[in-house]
Amino acid sequence: MDAIIIQIVGYSVVFFGTFLLFNLLTRGFLLKWLRALMGRGKYLLLQVKSPIQDYWIVAPIFGDTIKIIDREAKGEKSHKFCGIPENCIFKVFGVSCGWFNEKNQEMINIKGEGVSTYDPIKVASFIERALMKPDNPEDQKRWVIQLFIYGALALGLVLVYMKLGRIEELLDAVPIGGVI
Repeated sequence: MDAIIIQIVGYSVVFFGTFLLFNLLTRGFLLKWLRALMGRGKYLLLQVKSPIQDYWIVAPIFGDTIKIIDREAKGEKSHKFCGIPENCIFKVFGVSCGWFNEKNQEMINIKGEGVSTYDPIKVASFIERALMKPDNPEDQKRWVIQLFIYGALALGLVLVYMKLGRIEELLDAVPIGGVI
């Protein structure tokens, strides 16, 4: 049995060591590619072309918009919303990929030309609508019903506790065992 465990550990070390080595050699591309592949179309693998270096990110897709997280900026400036223009997306090993120019804030099509898709007015309107969304009356009804049910349960537990206390007093008054 010990030989089997040693063999399993040995194969695991070789497998994960090789995987980590390939990930290191591809500068993190392998893990990001796997994340986009496992997302089943919910993510877009983007090669961000910045003035200093090119790097890969996984951008979630929201309808016809992708959310790009800039690794240089901090806070609210780090999230950029960008539309997905036509002929800017291509497949690599079963994953949808694209290029993004970080300096000009635009997608790059297959021919290598920049296609501007960022519309600040549309994005501001998008965010404002999300923040000012009215409350759903169905949610309020459900919340009131849940509050009523929890209140009834709490009242029931209090009554049961009081009744058990009264029963305990009656049982203490009754002599059990011994001589009367």
